[in-house]
Amino acid sequence: KDKDKDKDKDKDKDKDKDTARNKEKTLEVKMQIQYALNELNVSNMKIKVGEMKQKLTSDMYEFFARTLVATKVTQELPNQKLYIEMLTMINRKDLWKQVCHITYEEIDRLLNSPSIESESGERMILRHLGSFLGKLTIGRMKPLLQKRLNLKQLLVRAFDEKRLIAVIPFVSYVLDSAVDNVVFGPPNPWLMGILSLLSELHSMEPNLEIACLFEIAQIFEKNIVVFSPTQVITMGTTIA
Repeated sequence: KDKDKDKDKDKDKDKDKDTARNKEKTLEVKMQIQYALNELNVSNMKIKVGEMKQKLTSDMYEFFARTLVATKVTQELPNQKLYIEMLTMINRKDLWKQVCHITYEEIDRLLNSPSIESESGERMILRHLGSFLGKLTIGRMKPLLQKRLNLKQLLVRAFDEKRLIAVIPFVSYVLDSAVDNVVFGPPNPWLMGILSLLSELHSMEPNLEIACLFEIAQIFEKNIVVFSPTQVITMGTTIA
């Protein structure tokens, strides 16, 4: 019996050692991925993508996606096209899905933040996430997931909750990817519906801040097309 107990203790020790080794390996791989991501630029893209592909097993996808979105996408607006190109070169469907999921998740978190109206830093991050989401979806000829983010519903809710100061710039950054887009540009019905709703909001000038009016005007300048304002807000229509 004593021998059996000793054997069990030895097995437990071996398991603990294996667990510790696995944790060390995982941490080392995460650091290598993070380093490659930090060093990524146009000139070394192929080399760094090659390094990341060697380390990027499926169990690392969530870590990679969170690191990319939280530390790169939200802070480095000019480099977002670089990160889209990187994901294209890595070319893993499940990784795209994970990056999209984390992006939607972070957007949802900020849209529901109690301080989004007062914190300019949060609004900046939200704009950057909007830009990246547009590139992930519209820019790749893929629609936004309406169950995750319905822009028309979002605008109406923001009007009711007096949060347009955060939401209109976010929508504007998402729609940047629709400019000159053969699928989602005018006269795409999805885009036209959003533009018509924005036109209705713009017509309610006394109720809107100057920054919101300016942002809507910028959207119209990028999408020169004839459309009629909706009456969604004035009539209290429910948006599907």
